[in-house]
Amino acid sequence: METTKTTSTDDWETDHHKNYHQSTLYQHELLTSQETTNFLRVSKIWLIRNRKSKHPIPYSRIGRQYLYERKKVHEWIKAHSIKKQIKNSD
Repeated sequence: METTKTTSTDDWETDHHKNYHQSTLYQHELLTSQETTNFLRVSKIWLIRNRKSKHPIPYSRIGRQYLYERKKVHEWIKAHSIKKQIKNSD
């Protein structure tokens, strides 16, 4: 005897809420210094110097560990991107 699973609206709403919750968690996911250096493809020294700079990537410190919110790292990248201006040669 075969049973077929039907997808109800409640199942969809549960899955949708779960996916939304996971994406929200992803945005607020905390990265360690090592994970942040891997994510940004920079050295550990660069990240240490960045913390001491005038415009550091936002971080939290718990004990000896520095933690970075993935979403704030993305925002910092956008805010500190170099925008090239293309000159028209008309």
